[in-house]
Amino acid sequence: MLEKNNKKTTQSLTIGQTLVGLNFNPSNDPNVDQIKRRFAEVIDFLFMQSHSKPGQLGSILTQTAINEIMSAQMWAIKALTFDDPIAEKKEESKIVV
Repeated sequence: MLEKNNKKTTQSLTIGQTLVGLNFNPSNDPNVDQIKRRFAEVIDFLFMQSHSKPGQLGSILTQTAINEIMSAQMWAIKALTFDDPIAEKKEESKIVV
């Protein structure tokens, strides 16, 4: 686990939690937190499994998988938090006074 020093608290983070930026959620959206935690678990699992299977090719595959998981996590959060201005304009134009 990695140590994260903060002015308020000292919290121990896993590799996965660090990579997904678990402590960064400026909107305090519980769905964002949940997505980050789930992706962090998968990264941690892969990271631990990679240590039990040494070898350069396995390491390359694990790193590629972790990179793709990080990308998927970012897209998942984007999908959860995206406000579509085009859709909002269409809805506004349907309002009848």
